[in-house]
Amino acid sequence: MTNEHIAMIFSILGMLVNIVSFQVKNKKPLLIFQTIGNVLFLISFVFNVSPIAVILNVIYVIRNFIYMRLDGKRGKPMYITCAFLTAAFLLSYVIYTLIAGGGLTENLWNFVPVMASIFGTIASACTDVNKYRMWKYGDSFCWLFFNARFGLGAIGGVIGEVLNQISLTVGIIRYRKKDEEIAESDENN
Repeated sequence: MTNEHIAMIFSILGMLVNIVSFQVKNKKPLLIFQTIGNVLFLISFVFNVSPIAVILNVIYVIRNFIYMRLDGKRGKPMYITCAFLTAAFLLSYVIYTLIAGGGLTENLWNFVPVMASIFGTIASACTDVNKYRMWKYGDSFCWLFFNARFGLGAIGGVIGEVLNQISLTVGIIRYRKKDEEIAESDENN
């Protein structure tokens, strides 16, 4: 089995976990699923030899644990955490770019998952799970473009992002309807 095949297996597993995560109603369990998916994608990117994606996925796991601890908090702690994590993503990119010494094209491609990371971090700062899902569209589109350049090794990531976008949409519709039904029920009582 080649590294590309191993990467594909882990990316497909990550894809499945992430698709399920967007159907979870509450943020903390959703972040648990996202963390598992991030670990699986991290392993996939190790086998795809994509150091920037590995670095970002390590920060994702840390980010998810931080936001699980901050669950239910609003305002300043969320904004400060979001700012620090965004700085960590940008700093990681700058350091990696300086060390790796890739060309302009490679450096531009490596910025795409950094943009995804920023969308995902803003999403994680949201207390409303549907707002979380909305911000995750930006995250998903960035990863879709980044994964597409790896071919077979990231096929799970490509298919996964398309399915994630479907799952995000279903989750938004599904929980918006439930929230509207609860609001109507409260008005009628």
